[in-house]
Amino acid sequence: MKDTLINKLNINQPITITKKMVVLICGVFVILFILIAIALHLSLLNIDKTSNNYKELEDKINTNNISINSINTLEKKLDEIQLEQKKINVDYDNLNTRSARSQQDITSLQLILNDKNLDSKLDNFETAIANIEVELEAVKNVQKMQQESLDGVVASFQQFKDQIIQKITVMLSNNNSKSTNTTRSNIKAKTATAINFKYQLSSIEFRAGELVAVFLPKNATSLSALKFVNEGELLDSWKVAKIDKNSVKLINSKQQTHTLTID
Repeated sequence: MKDTLINKLNINQPITITKKMVVLICGVFVILFILIAIALHLSLLNIDKTSNNYKELEDKINTNNISINSINTLEKKLDEIQLEQKKINVDYDNLNTRSARSQQDITSLQLILNDKNLDSKLDNFETAIANIEVELEAVKNVQKMQQESLDGVVASFQQFKDQIIQKITVMLSNNNSKSTNTTRSNIKAKTATAINFKYQLSSIEFRAGELVAVFLPKNATSLSALKFVNEGELLDSWKVAKIDKNSVKLINSKQQTHTLTID
């Protein structure tokens, strides 16, 4: 029974491909290709429509942005116009105030011009000026007399001073020559020690609200050796005690002072 069924189905028989089957298969493929091409074409059309819609939408957005920018510009101009109007109102008020003051000044001048006693007041004023000039001249004369008296006192004091110095000189000349020489040598040694300063005063400058002394070593060969010292600072063993416009006072640990000036 099984063999009979196999024989009916012809399963073991070889399959033969005819021209009709080939044509049919090619037709099926052609139809499928045409359908695929049609689907692609429709897809491209939809993409073009979508891009066109997107462009239209973008153009509308740009148009709206331009409108918004225009509105913002108009608002700014309106604000500027309002500010200008406020300034004009303030200027107008100021002009009214000045006009009122000018009117008051004119009224005051008219009252002064209409004053009948104006000439007499002017005469009194001129008389007072003349009296003041006379008093100033008298004061000048008094000052001159006081200056002459002061000059006499100064001359007398100078004579007295010269006499005292002469007496002291005579007294010192009568002392022992050895002690005199020793004293002189000590004074010279102290002077030499005080003057033994390795720097020279180059200038005095005004920096950051303070006077600054500029020193240059005596053996310096370039300006890079300049030293800028403020008041109270140390320069080697010397302390800058005071800085004036034209001089600098220094003091060392031995309480010796040395003053440098700018010519």
